[in-house]
Amino acid sequence: SGKKSSLHQNKMPELPEVETIKRDLEKTVVGQTILETYVHDTMVVRNLSAKRFKESLAKQTIVRVDRRGKAIIFEMKSGCFRT
Repeated sequence: SGKKSSLHQNKMPELPEVETIKRDLEKTVVGQTILETYVHDTMVVRNLSAKRFKESLAKQTIVRVDRRGKAIIFEMKSGCFRT
């Protein structure tokens, strides 16, 4: 169908969508190492410059994906990053 999900319309997804995304990410990214990071909107990176954020994620391995409300949290071997 030609209908796009709310994620592609720049709207905040509903909780069931976020949970589905979290579960899909758990299946595909846990155990993977980040090779490159692209910051599409620097306004969403808090407390770090986009450059420092990218540097801090380089070569990090994702060990867990979690969710708190509508936020998705990626736990790395070195700590957590929240989306």
